[in-house]
Amino acid sequence: MSYAKVLNEQLLVYPYTIGNFESENPYTNTDNIGDLVIAYSKTEDGIKTGANLVRVELGSSPVYDSSTQKISYGSMPIYKDGVWLLEPSIVPLTDQEIALIKNPQE
Repeated sequence: MSYAKVLNEQLLVYPYTIGNFESENPYTNTDNIGDLVIAYSKTEDGIKTGANLVRVELGSSPVYDSSTQKISYGSMPIYKDGVWLLEPSIVPLTDQEIALIKNPQE
């Protein structure tokens, strides 16, 4: 699971990690944080900036031919239909990847 810091529909930080959380909120105890999204909303930084943390999901994998193609996910999330997600795209396998599929022992 990955997270992003957003303000309304504007991406501020991705990926957002526990390290980001600790540096932005040095007086917040992070020992027993259950849900980072809920915890952030109650921090000094979250209240001061009005920003939110959101979960970033993987978009639905399209149909593809696994013998010649693979799925690659974007490096930056987009906001689509109320959800932040990494969009998948179909990319061709390299000749080396195809060779490994045909002859897995090599």
